[in-house]
Amino acid sequence: MDDNKLRGAERETSLGKDGYFSDHYFSVLMMATFGHQINDIYNLKPRNIVEIGIGNGLIT
Repeated sequence: MDDNKLRGAERETSLGKDGYFSDHYFSVLMMATFGHQINDIYNLKPRNIVEIGIGNGLIT
């Protein structure tokens, strides 16, 4: 594994997951943004989607 990938992997494992399950993450504002994301994807009707950073997996 090259240095950049290794640093990225190390950073990813050190990130706290608590933020993805906090009250803020499930606030009305965040739920509205999730709704907009889902609506945009539905309206675009893409054949493929690349999802980067799935958060807590709610939208996935």
